[in-house]
Amino acid sequence: MAVDKRKITALVFFDFSKVFDSIDHGLLISKLRHLGCDALAVEWFSSYLSNRGMSVKSEDGALSEPLFTTSGVSQGRSLGPLLFAVFINDLHTALRHSKHIIYADDTAIFQHHFPSRIHELIADLNSDADAVAAWAAENKLHLNPTKTTVMILGSLANVSSIDKAALPKITQNGTGIAYSSSIKCLGVTISPKLLWTSHINSLRSKCHFALYSLRFYRHALNRQLRTRLAVALVFPHLDYAAAVYNDISATSDLKLQRLQNACVRFVFASIPAREHVTPYRLALGWLSVKRRRQYLLVLLALNILQSGEPSPLRNLFKLSSDRQVRHSSRRQAPLLSYKTARTSSLHNSFFITASRIINSLSFRINLLNTSIDYRALLYNHLYCLYKADWITRCHFEKIAPIPPPLANELVPWP
Repeated sequence: MAVDKRKITALVFFDFSKVFDSIDHGLLISKLRHLGCDALAVEWFSSYLSNRGMSVKSEDGALSEPLFTTSGVSQGRSLGPLLFAVFINDLHTALRHSKHIIYADDTAIFQHHFPSRIHELIADLNSDADAVAAWAAENKLHLNPTKTTVMILGSLANVSSIDKAALPKITQNGTGIAYSSSIKCLGVTISPKLLWTSHINSLRSKCHFALYSLRFYRHALNRQLRTRLAVALVFPHLDYAAAVYNDISATSDLKLQRLQNACVRFVFASIPAREHVTPYRLALGWLSVKRRRQYLLVLLALNILQSGEPSPLRNLFKLSSDRQVRHSSRRQAPLLSYKTARTSSLHNSFFITASRIINSLSFRINLLNTSIDYRALLYNHLYCLYKADWITRCHFEKIAPIPPPLANELVPWP
Protein backbone atom coordinates (compact mmCIF):
# COMPACT_ATOMS: atom_id res chain seq x y z
CA MET A 1 0.00 0.00 0.00
CA ALA A 2 2.96 2.30 0.58
CA VAL A 3 3.99 1.73 -3.05
CA ASP A 4 0.53 2.84 -4.19
CA LYS A 5 1.01 6.07 -2.21
CA ARG A 6 4.36 6.63 -3.99
CA LYS A 7 6.29 5.98 -0.77
CA ILE A 8 9.37 3.89 -0.10
CA THR A 9 9.95 1.61 2.88
CA ALA A 10 13.12 1.26 4.92
CA LEU A 11 13.39 -2.10 6.66
CA VAL A 12 15.80 -3.52 9.26
CA PHE A 13 15.95 -7.26 10.01
CA PHE A 14 17.66 -8.03 13.31
CA ASP A 15 19.53 -11.22 14.11
CA PHE A 16 19.63 -12.34 17.75
CA SER A 17 22.46 -14.78 18.50
CA LYS A 18 21.30 -18.02 20.17
CA VAL A 19 18.22 -16.20 21.37
CA PHE A 20 16.32 -19.25 22.69
CA ASP A 21 19.35 -20.21 24.78
CA SER A 22 19.92 -16.71 26.15
CA ILE A 23 16.61 -15.90 27.83
CA ASP A 24 17.15 -14.93 31.44
CA HIS A 25 14.79 -16.89 33.70
CA GLY A 26 14.48 -14.11 36.26
CA LEU A 27 13.47 -11.57 33.63
CA LEU A 28 11.02 -14.03 32.08
CA ILE A 29 9.32 -14.65 35.43
CA SER A 30 9.12 -10.89 36.00
CA LYS A 31 7.44 -10.42 32.61
CA LEU A 32 4.94 -13.18 33.35
CA ARG A 33 3.98 -11.34 36.54
CA HIS A 34 3.69 -8.08 34.60
CA LEU A 35 1.29 -9.76 32.13
CA GLY A 36 -1.02 -10.68 35.00
CA CYS A 37 -0.20 -14.34 35.71
CA ASP A 38 -1.32 -15.26 39.21
CA ALA A 39 1.07 -16.46 41.90
CA LEU A 40 0.31 -20.15 41.33
CA ALA A 41 0.98 -19.92 37.57
CA VAL A 42 4.21 -17.97 38.15
CA GLU A 43 5.34 -20.59 40.67
CA TRP A 44 4.61 -23.37 38.16
CA PHE A 45 6.62 -21.63 35.41
CA SER A 46 9.46 -21.00 37.85
CA SER A 47 9.53 -24.70 38.72
CA TYR A 48 9.37 -25.62 35.02
CA LEU A 49 12.37 -23.44 34.17
CA SER A 50 14.63 -24.14 37.16
CA ASN A 51 16.90 -27.16 37.75
CA ARG A 52 16.59 -28.41 34.17
CA GLY A 53 19.44 -30.80 33.43
CA MET A 54 20.75 -32.33 30.22
CA SER A 55 22.78 -35.51 29.78
CA VAL A 56 24.41 -37.30 26.86
CA LYS A 57 23.75 -41.01 26.32
CA SER A 58 26.63 -42.99 24.82
CA GLU A 59 26.36 -46.05 22.57
CA ASP A 60 26.77 -48.41 25.52
CA GLY A 61 23.84 -46.76 27.32
CA ALA A 62 25.88 -44.84 29.89
CA LEU A 63 24.67 -41.34 30.82
CA SER A 64 26.98 -38.42 31.42
CA GLU A 65 26.70 -36.20 34.47
CA PRO A 66 23.78 -33.77 34.00
CA LEU A 67 24.55 -30.17 33.12
CA PHE A 68 22.00 -27.77 34.57
CA THR A 69 20.87 -24.76 32.55
CA THR A 70 20.44 -21.34 34.10
CA SER A 71 19.01 -19.58 31.05
CA GLY A 72 17.09 -20.28 27.87
CA VAL A 73 13.88 -22.10 26.95
CA SER A 74 13.54 -25.48 25.26
CA GLN A 75 12.98 -25.19 21.50
CA GLY A 76 11.68 -28.73 21.20
CA ARG A 77 8.94 -28.23 23.78
CA SER A 78 5.54 -26.71 23.08
CA LEU A 79 6.09 -24.03 25.74
CA GLY A 80 9.41 -22.86 24.26
CA PRO A 81 8.06 -20.60 21.48
CA LEU A 82 5.28 -19.33 23.75
CA LEU A 83 7.69 -18.31 26.50
CA PHE A 84 9.96 -16.64 23.97
CA ALA A 85 6.97 -14.69 22.62
CA VAL A 86 6.21 -13.54 26.18
CA PHE A 87 9.82 -12.48 26.64
CA ILE A 88 10.04 -10.41 23.45
CA ASN A 89 6.48 -9.06 23.64
CA ASP A 90 7.50 -5.69 25.11
CA LEU A 91 10.15 -4.88 22.48
CA HIS A 92 7.72 -2.55 20.69
CA THR A 93 7.63 -0.24 23.72
CA ALA A 94 11.18 0.84 22.86
CA LEU A 95 10.18 2.08 19.39
CA ARG A 96 9.28 5.72 18.77
CA HIS A 97 8.97 6.02 14.99
CA SER A 98 8.81 2.57 13.40
CA LYS A 99 6.35 -0.25 13.05
CA HIS A 100 7.47 -3.76 13.87
CA ILE A 101 7.00 -7.38 12.79
CA ILE A 102 7.88 -10.19 15.19
CA TYR A 103 7.51 -13.87 14.34
CA ALA A 104 9.36 -16.19 16.74
CA ASP A 105 12.97 -14.95 16.69
CA ASP A 106 12.59 -13.08 13.37
CA THR A 107 12.33 -9.40 14.26
CA ALA A 108 12.06 -6.45 11.88
CA ILE A 109 11.27 -2.75 12.12
CA PHE A 110 10.18 -0.60 9.18
CA GLN A 111 8.93 2.85 8.27
CA HIS A 112 7.41 4.46 5.17
CA HIS A 113 8.12 7.90 3.70
CA PHE A 114 8.36 9.78 0.43
CA PRO A 115 11.67 9.45 -1.47
CA SER A 116 12.31 13.17 -1.05
CA ARG A 117 12.46 12.67 2.73
CA ILE A 118 14.61 9.55 2.77
CA HIS A 119 17.27 11.10 5.01
CA GLU A 120 14.62 11.80 7.64
CA LEU A 121 13.38 8.24 7.22
CA ILE A 122 16.88 6.80 7.76
CA ALA A 123 17.41 9.01 10.83
CA ASP A 124 14.16 7.80 12.43
CA LEU A 125 14.99 4.18 11.66
CA ASN A 126 18.50 4.63 13.05
CA SER A 127 17.04 5.99 16.28
CA ASP A 128 14.77 2.96 16.65
CA ALA A 129 17.59 0.55 15.72
CA ASP A 130 19.58 2.00 18.62
CA ALA A 131 16.52 1.57 20.83
CA VAL A 132 16.27 -2.12 19.85
CA ALA A 133 19.96 -2.58 20.66
CA ALA A 134 19.44 -0.92 24.06
CA TRP A 135 16.40 -3.13 24.74
CA ALA A 136 18.42 -6.23 23.83
CA ALA A 137 21.26 -5.24 26.18
CA GLU A 138 18.78 -4.55 29.00
CA ASN A 139 17.19 -7.96 28.48
CA LYS A 140 20.56 -9.76 28.23
CA LEU A 141 20.20 -10.70 24.56
CA HIS A 142 22.97 -10.35 22.00
CA LEU A 143 22.39 -8.76 18.58
CA ASN A 144 24.66 -9.87 15.76
CA PRO A 145 25.42 -6.79 13.61
CA THR A 146 27.12 -8.89 10.90
CA LYS A 147 23.84 -10.73 10.22
CA THR A 148 21.51 -7.76 10.65
CA THR A 149 20.30 -6.55 7.24
CA VAL A 150 18.85 -3.29 5.91
CA MET A 151 16.82 -2.81 2.74
CA ILE A 152 15.05 0.02 0.91
CA LEU A 153 11.82 -1.25 -0.67
CA GLY A 154 9.52 0.41 -3.19
CA SER A 155 8.47 0.68 -6.79
CA LEU A 156 10.97 0.15 -9.58
CA ALA A 157 11.07 3.89 -10.37
CA ASN A 158 11.44 5.07 -6.77
CA VAL A 159 14.12 2.56 -5.75
CA SER A 160 16.12 3.12 -8.95
CA SER A 161 16.19 6.86 -8.28
CA ILE A 162 17.91 6.43 -4.90
CA ASP A 163 21.70 6.65 -4.71
CA LYS A 164 22.40 4.22 -1.87
CA ALA A 165 26.08 5.15 -1.82
CA ALA A 166 25.12 8.68 -0.75
CA LEU A 167 22.74 7.53 1.99
CA PRO A 168 23.79 7.45 5.65
CA LYS A 169 24.00 3.89 6.95
CA ILE A 170 21.98 2.30 9.70
CA THR A 171 24.38 1.56 12.55
CA GLN A 172 24.32 -1.03 15.30
CA ASN A 173 26.76 -0.80 18.20
CA GLY A 174 28.87 1.54 16.09
CA THR A 175 28.94 -0.82 13.10
CA GLY A 176 27.51 0.45 9.80
CA ILE A 177 25.18 -1.98 8.04
CA ALA A 178 25.32 -2.10 4.24
CA TYR A 179 22.10 -1.94 2.24
CA SER A 180 21.16 -5.44 1.11
CA SER A 181 20.00 -6.55 -2.35
CA SER A 182 17.90 -9.40 -0.92
CA ILE A 183 16.51 -10.55 2.41
CA LYS A 184 15.14 -13.98 3.24
CA CYS A 185 12.21 -13.72 5.63
CA LEU A 186 10.43 -16.90 6.72
CA GLY A 187 11.53 -18.69 3.56
CA VAL A 188 10.55 -15.89 1.16
CA THR A 189 13.31 -14.00 -0.66
CA ILE A 190 12.48 -10.29 -0.87
CA SER A 191 14.22 -7.86 -3.23
CA PRO A 192 14.19 -4.03 -3.08
CA LYS A 193 12.03 -3.66 -6.22
CA LEU A 194 9.65 -6.49 -5.22
CA LEU A 195 10.20 -8.34 -8.49
CA TRP A 196 10.35 -11.84 -6.90
CA THR A 197 12.94 -13.04 -9.42
CA SER A 198 15.29 -14.36 -6.72
CA HIS A 199 12.46 -16.12 -4.91
CA ILE A 200 11.21 -17.78 -8.11
CA ASN A 201 14.75 -18.97 -8.92
CA SER A 202 15.01 -20.44 -5.43
CA LEU A 203 11.68 -22.22 -5.91
CA ARG A 204 12.84 -23.62 -9.23
CA SER A 205 16.00 -25.04 -7.65
CA LYS A 206 14.01 -26.80 -4.91
CA CYS A 207 11.44 -28.22 -7.33
CA HIS A 208 14.06 -29.34 -9.86
CA PHE A 209 15.94 -31.16 -7.09
CA ALA A 210 12.76 -32.97 -6.00
CA LEU A 211 11.90 -33.94 -9.57
CA TYR A 212 15.47 -35.04 -10.29
CA SER A 213 15.33 -37.33 -7.25
CA LEU A 214 12.07 -38.86 -8.49
CA ARG A 215 13.01 -39.43 -12.13
CA PHE A 216 15.06 -42.56 -11.33
CA TYR A 217 11.97 -44.32 -9.92
CA ARG A 218 9.47 -43.17 -12.56
CA HIS A 219 9.16 -46.51 -14.37
CA ALA A 220 9.05 -48.53 -11.14
CA LEU A 221 5.92 -46.75 -9.84
CA ASN A 222 2.33 -46.76 -10.99
CA ARG A 223 0.57 -43.52 -11.91
CA GLN A 224 -1.22 -43.21 -8.56
CA LEU A 225 2.06 -43.35 -6.63
CA ARG A 226 3.73 -40.93 -9.05
CA THR A 227 0.85 -38.50 -8.54
CA ARG A 228 1.12 -38.72 -4.76
CA LEU A 229 4.87 -38.21 -4.84
CA ALA A 230 4.61 -35.15 -7.08
CA VAL A 231 1.92 -33.62 -4.86
CA ALA A 232 3.85 -34.42 -1.68
CA LEU A 233 7.35 -33.35 -2.76
CA VAL A 234 6.85 -30.54 -5.30
CA PHE A 235 3.52 -28.85 -4.58
CA PRO A 236 4.48 -27.68 -1.05
CA HIS A 237 7.27 -25.57 -2.58
CA LEU A 238 4.85 -24.01 -5.08
CA ASP A 239 2.13 -23.46 -2.46
CA TYR A 240 4.24 -21.96 0.32
CA ALA A 241 3.58 -18.21 0.76
CA ALA A 242 1.77 -18.14 -2.60
CA ALA A 243 -0.37 -15.20 -1.44
CA VAL A 244 2.77 -13.11 -0.87
CA TYR A 245 4.11 -13.22 -4.42
CA ASN A 246 0.76 -13.19 -6.21
CA ASP A 247 1.83 -10.16 -8.29
CA ILE A 248 4.66 -11.98 -10.09
CA SER A 249 5.28 -11.18 -13.75
CA ALA A 250 4.00 -13.32 -16.61
CA THR A 251 7.58 -14.52 -17.19
CA SER A 252 7.93 -15.72 -13.60
CA ASP A 253 4.50 -17.33 -13.71
CA LEU A 254 5.53 -19.23 -16.85
CA LYS A 255 8.64 -20.52 -15.05
CA LEU A 256 6.47 -21.89 -12.24
CA GLN A 257 4.00 -23.34 -14.73
CA ARG A 258 6.80 -25.24 -16.44
CA LEU A 259 7.69 -26.80 -13.09
CA GLN A 260 4.13 -28.05 -12.70
CA ASN A 261 4.20 -29.22 -16.33
CA ALA A 262 7.26 -31.30 -15.43
CA CYS A 263 5.21 -32.87 -12.63
CA VAL A 264 2.44 -33.75 -15.10
CA ARG A 265 4.96 -35.34 -17.47
CA PHE A 266 6.46 -37.29 -14.56
CA VAL A 267 3.02 -38.63 -13.59
CA PHE A 268 2.00 -39.72 -17.11
CA ALA A 269 5.56 -40.75 -18.07
CA SER A 270 4.86 -40.88 -21.81
CA ILE A 271 3.48 -37.52 -22.96
CA PRO A 272 4.97 -36.61 -26.37
CA ALA A 273 7.45 -33.75 -26.18
CA ARG A 274 5.35 -31.34 -28.28
CA GLU A 275 2.00 -32.38 -26.81
CA HIS A 276 -0.07 -29.85 -24.83
CA VAL A 277 0.13 -30.66 -21.11
CA THR A 278 -3.10 -28.87 -20.12
CA PRO A 279 -5.57 -31.75 -20.82
CA TYR A 280 -3.36 -34.13 -18.87
CA ARG A 281 -3.33 -31.68 -15.96
CA LEU A 282 -7.13 -31.45 -16.13
CA ALA A 283 -7.30 -35.25 -16.16
CA LEU A 284 -5.45 -35.23 -12.84
CA GLY A 285 -7.90 -32.67 -11.46
CA TRP A 286 -5.13 -30.10 -11.00
CA LEU A 287 -5.37 -26.36 -11.46
CA SER A 288 -2.72 -24.31 -13.23
CA VAL A 289 -0.23 -22.64 -10.89
CA LYS A 290 -2.00 -19.30 -11.32
CA ARG A 291 -5.44 -20.75 -10.58
CA ARG A 292 -4.00 -22.70 -7.64
CA ARG A 293 -2.51 -19.48 -6.22
CA GLN A 294 -5.96 -17.93 -6.50
CA TYR A 295 -7.46 -20.93 -4.69
CA LEU A 296 -4.98 -20.72 -1.82
CA LEU A 297 -5.29 -16.94 -1.67
CA VAL A 298 -9.10 -17.02 -1.35
CA LEU A 299 -8.94 -19.79 1.27
CA LEU A 300 -6.58 -17.63 3.32
CA ALA A 301 -8.87 -14.62 2.91
CA LEU A 302 -11.94 -16.60 4.01
CA ASN A 303 -10.07 -17.90 7.04
CA ILE A 304 -9.06 -14.34 8.00
CA LEU A 305 -12.60 -13.00 7.48
CA GLN A 306 -14.23 -15.76 9.49
CA SER A 307 -11.72 -15.82 12.36
CA GLY A 308 -11.02 -12.08 12.48
CA GLU A 309 -7.32 -12.79 12.89
CA PRO A 310 -4.72 -11.51 12.36
CA SER A 311 -6.38 -8.12 12.82
CA PRO A 312 -3.96 -6.14 10.56
CA LEU A 313 -4.98 -8.35 7.62
CA ARG A 314 -8.64 -8.50 8.65
CA ASN A 315 -8.81 -4.71 8.64
CA LEU A 316 -7.80 -4.64 4.97
CA PHE A 317 -11.09 -6.28 3.95
CA LYS A 318 -14.20 -4.10 3.82
CA LEU A 319 -17.68 -5.62 3.76
CA SER A 320 -19.98 -3.85 1.35
CA SER A 321 -22.90 -4.55 3.69
CA ASP A 322 -23.12 -3.43 7.31
CA ARG A 323 -25.09 -6.53 8.31
CA GLN A 324 -22.76 -8.65 10.40
CA VAL A 325 -24.50 -11.99 9.94
CA ARG A 326 -22.51 -14.78 11.54
CA HIS A 327 -24.96 -17.65 12.00
CA SER A 328 -27.60 -17.28 9.32
CA SER A 329 -26.83 -18.74 5.90
CA ARG A 330 -30.22 -17.79 4.44
CA ARG A 331 -29.48 -14.11 3.98
CA GLN A 332 -27.59 -12.80 1.01
CA ALA A 333 -23.90 -13.02 1.73
CA PRO A 334 -22.12 -9.64 1.97
CA LEU A 335 -19.59 -8.91 -0.76
CA LEU A 336 -16.29 -7.08 -0.38
CA SER A 337 -15.53 -3.55 -1.50
CA TYR A 338 -12.15 -2.00 -2.27
CA LYS A 339 -10.77 1.19 -3.73
CA THR A 340 -9.33 1.31 -7.22
CA ALA A 341 -5.58 0.77 -7.04
CA ARG A 342 -3.19 3.26 -8.60
CA THR A 343 -0.43 0.71 -9.21
CA SER A 344 -0.36 -2.87 -10.45
CA SER A 345 1.37 -3.92 -7.21
CA LEU A 346 -1.69 -2.98 -5.16
CA HIS A 347 -4.13 -4.17 -7.83
CA ASN A 348 -2.55 -7.65 -7.68
CA SER A 349 -2.05 -7.58 -3.91
CA PHE A 350 -3.45 -10.22 -1.59
CA PHE A 351 -6.57 -8.50 -0.29
CA ILE A 352 -7.69 -6.86 -3.55
CA THR A 353 -7.17 -10.03 -5.59
CA ALA A 354 -9.03 -12.08 -2.98
CA SER A 355 -11.87 -9.53 -2.87
CA ARG A 356 -12.12 -9.52 -6.65
CA ILE A 357 -12.31 -13.33 -6.88
CA ILE A 358 -14.82 -13.64 -4.02
CA ASN A 359 -17.07 -11.05 -5.66
CA SER A 360 -16.99 -12.99 -8.94
CA LEU A 361 -17.81 -16.44 -7.53
CA SER A 362 -20.63 -18.28 -9.29
CA PHE A 363 -22.11 -19.42 -5.97
CA ARG A 364 -23.41 -17.38 -3.06
CA ILE A 365 -21.13 -17.22 -0.06
CA ASN A 366 -21.58 -15.98 3.49
CA LEU A 367 -18.22 -14.55 4.46
CA LEU A 368 -19.06 -14.56 8.16
CA ASN A 369 -20.55 -18.03 8.48
CA THR A 370 -17.89 -20.26 10.03
CA SER A 371 -19.97 -23.45 9.78
CA ILE A 372 -19.67 -23.82 5.99
CA ASP A 373 -16.60 -25.26 4.28
CA TYR A 374 -16.26 -23.64 0.85
CA ARG A 375 -13.09 -25.44 -0.26
CA ALA A 376 -14.73 -27.96 -2.59
CA LEU A 377 -17.06 -25.34 -4.12
CA LEU A 378 -14.19 -22.92 -4.65
CA TYR A 379 -11.91 -25.54 -6.18
CA ASN A 380 -14.66 -26.73 -8.53
CA HIS A 381 -15.42 -23.11 -9.55
CA LEU A 382 -11.78 -22.42 -10.45
CA TYR A 383 -11.42 -25.81 -12.13
CA CYS A 384 -14.42 -25.09 -14.37
CA LEU A 385 -12.98 -21.69 -15.28
CA TYR A 386 -9.64 -23.29 -16.13
CA LYS A 387 -11.34 -25.98 -18.23
CA ALA A 388 -13.40 -23.33 -20.05
CA ASP A 389 -10.23 -21.36 -20.81
CA TRP A 390 -8.67 -24.49 -22.34
CA ILE A 391 -11.73 -25.26 -24.48
CA THR A 392 -11.79 -21.66 -25.74
CA ARG A 393 -8.11 -21.89 -26.62
CA CYS A 394 -8.65 -25.19 -28.45
CA HIS A 395 -11.49 -23.65 -30.46
CA PHE A 396 -9.33 -20.67 -31.38
CA GLU A 397 -6.28 -22.79 -32.31
CA LYS A 398 -8.43 -25.51 -33.94
CA ILE A 399 -6.99 -28.36 -31.89
CA ALA A 400 -8.70 -31.25 -30.12
CA PRO A 401 -9.33 -30.49 -26.41
CA ILE A 402 -8.86 -34.16 -25.51
CA PRO A 403 -5.83 -35.92 -27.05
CA PRO A 404 -6.32 -39.57 -28.13
CA PRO A 405 -4.35 -41.06 -25.18
CA LEU A 406 -6.86 -39.44 -22.80
CA ALA A 407 -10.01 -40.27 -24.74
CA ASN A 408 -10.86 -43.17 -22.44
CA GLU A 409 -10.03 -41.29 -19.24
CA LEU A 410 -11.98 -38.05 -19.63
CA VAL A 411 -15.70 -37.56 -20.02
CA PRO A 412 -16.21 -35.64 -23.30
CA TRP A 413 -16.46 -31.93 -22.61
CA PRO A 414 -19.21 -29.77 -24.03
